[in-house]
Amino acid sequence: MNNDSVVLNIGCGDGFYDSLFYSEVAKHIDAVDIDKSAIRFALNNNSSEKIQFHELDIIGNELPKKSYNVVVMDGSIGHFNFEEISNILLKVKNALSHTGIFVGSEEISTEDEMPYDHFQAFPSLLHLKKLLKNYFTFVQVKEISPIKGRYR
Repeated sequence: MNNDSVVLNIGCGDGFYDSLFYSEVAKHIDAVDIDKSAIRFALNNNSSEKIQFHELDIIGNELPKKSYNVVVMDGSIGHFNFEEISNILLKVKNALSHTGIFVGSEEISTEDEMPYDHFQAFPSLLHLKKLLKNYFTFVQVKEISPIKGRYR
């Protein structure tokens, strides 16, 4: 991400990362979430002239812009079932500029360990990588040790 970057953050929640991190670097951020209360909170607490918050169902609607340099999905891939995430990742692939990057994080867990609000589990990095390879030519995944016994 650099000062010319146009960023899309899918599942932005309260807009904390958009405000604290991305807006310090990027030229523009489209931050989207389906949760009306999260967007309201983001607008009231994490606004910036560089950020445009959108209450948006990413599955059934077009992306706010046609092209992005960076697309972020931080911890939100598992919130969608396979068909939904396939639709989203295809949109992301088509919206990324030639040198664009898709980045994010997702919990590694079995279906038994899966959080209540997730619709799919990734029991290993290979499962997540396999999904991403369907849409992106170059895929790099990395496991970070659990923090305070939570998440992989």
